[in-house]
Amino acid sequence: MMGFYRSGNSLAYRQVRANMITLSEIQFMGLVSAAPVLTLTGDDGTSFRARSSGNGSYRLRGDKFLKTGVSYRIEDLNIVSAVPKLLEAKQTAANQIEMVFDRPCEPASAVKMTNYWIRVSQPRPLGIGTMAMNDRLLPSNSLTPHNSVIAQTDATKMRFTILFTQNAVSGIVHEVLPCFINEEGHTGYRGENWDHDSRNQFTAR
Repeated sequence: MMGFYRSGNSLAYRQVRANMITLSEIQFMGLVSAAPVLTLTGDDGTSFRARSSGNGSYRLRGDKFLKTGVSYRIEDLNIVSAVPKLLEAKQTAANQIEMVFDRPCEPASAVKMTNYWIRVSQPRPLGIGTMAMNDRLLPSNSLTPHNSVIAQTDATKMRFTILFTQNAVSGIVHEVLPCFINEEGHTGYRGENWDHDSRNQFTAR
């Protein structure tokens, strides 16, 4: 049996048949780091660099070896669990949405309009929607400062309101999709800020 297990901020590799193995890729238990390169330092003094392959995978540079029984500390790790997650998005007026995150956000990233997408349950975008139900998130179909503005709702840095230049089309399901929003005091996150637990859909009224 081979695999990583996590204890605190360290990973150890276990392998039953060999004392030394070559790794080409590391999977961090489904955790996604914002860092493009991570440094792994073993308690035996060895150190390795791994470059992100996406979705929590990191590929070791060159032919590197990790020893059985050695614990490796991960440097520069900024995982999704430390990134703001959208808890709820709800319509508060015909042209207004309020969002609530689970932790304080870094304001510059949270009020940047191009960090948000609005998907609608239609074959083409309508009203405040920027993308249709089968569209992919692209830079070309995000919100923009021309059609909306966002501001903090209160001093918590967890609540934000989007005000649109037009009304949402009633009876249509809208899904709010924020990305690239950092936790307060951090920068560099390049992933999504919602998951299956987010209440980020509403039917416009």
